[in-house]
Amino acid sequence: MNRQATTCPVCDSTHVSQKYHKFSLTMYQCRRCTVIFTSPQPKQEDILGRYSKNWFEQEYLPSYGINPETPNLEPLSARFSSEIKPLELFYQSGNILDIGAGAGLFLSQAKKHNWKVHGVEISSYGPAYAKKHFDIDIFQGDLFDSEFPDDYFDVVILQDTIEHVPDPLRIMQEINRILRIGGAVIISTPNFDSISRKIFQKHWSLISPSEHLFLFNMKSMLYLLRKTGFNPYTLHTSQDVHDNLFHAGQNPLALQARKTFLQIARQKLAPHLVIKLSLGTELHSIAVKSASIF
Repeated sequence: MNRQATTCPVCDSTHVSQKYHKFSLTMYQCRRCTVIFTSPQPKQEDILGRYSKNWFEQEYLPSYGINPETPNLEPLSARFSSEIKPLELFYQSGNILDIGAGAGLFLSQAKKHNWKVHGVEISSYGPAYAKKHFDIDIFQGDLFDSEFPDDYFDVVILQDTIEHVPDPLRIMQEINRILRIGGAVIISTPNFDSISRKIFQKHWSLISPSEHLFLFNMKSMLYLLRKTGFNPYTLHTSQDVHDNLFHAGQNPLALQARKTFLQIARQKLAPHLVIKLSLGTELHSIAVKSASIF
């Protein structure tokens, strides 16, 4: 979608307006469904270039506290178990697909819980790492090249993935095709309506138009899910004060604001209130396929 914004890529509305200009790229907001999107998008080869061996070994794996050479996932078992638990609301086991599977960390734990694991990952490093260390086969490429059969999966996961894809509507339509009726799609993505974004505006580091091609709030996520044949089961946000500080950005203005933000967060923005008002940093959704759209 290397074209200037004229219509919203999610709802086709022509009522779009410029929201942010950052790093020589422009993000627009749809006034109908409220989704935020980059237009024109960076070239696909530039996007793929980010997910190199160096990125995995110096940023991605260390962010989980993992030594790339000798991965030990035991310290992360509680975290991954908590992520697997919602799946068991629907099934105790079955076919699960992780889109944007990275190095297979989540799938390695799902496998221990007796799930039949499948993954899709655009980088070449991630699938090779998953095969070497966890004996998991991850398809290297995008979802549309994988050619999974209709109604095959019980659960599909997109953990911090949907904001990176060039066409979320098309991705969700494809998920509808490969997920069986009653199956669940589980999505986590940055919350555009978070308190940290409202404070830091374009200096919030998650406003990164070269990486985060789309940003959602509750309204736009609901629209996308319903348009593609999914019935929302849960939709909520989560909050982490330290995560907010991390994502404040490296801009001098943001750096100066960190101390003030921490004081506000501790004294006035009680975590339960932030969650109640849907102002948390991360947006989480579980939705059930209610109808085939093909």
